[in-house]
Amino acid sequence: MIHENVIDTAQVFPHPKGLPYRHSLKMLVERNLGRFIQTGEHDSFEDARACIDLLKRHIHLSKK
Repeated sequence: MIHENVIDTAQVFPHPKGLPYRHSLKMLVERNLGRFIQTGEHDSFEDARACIDLLKRHIHLSKK
C-alpha cells in the first residue's frame, strides 16, 4: 500500500528490547483498551478498527 499518512504501531508503542521485537496488535489492544480481538476467524475490519481506536487513545493521552 502506498499512502502518505501511515502510522506504525511498532514506532508508537516500541518494545522495551527495541527492534526487531514488536508488540502484537492483539496485546496492545488488550493492554491499552481492555478489549479482546482476534479471538475467532481473522477479521481485517476488526484489526483496522482496533488500530484506529488504539491510536486515537494514544493521541488523546498525549495531549494531556
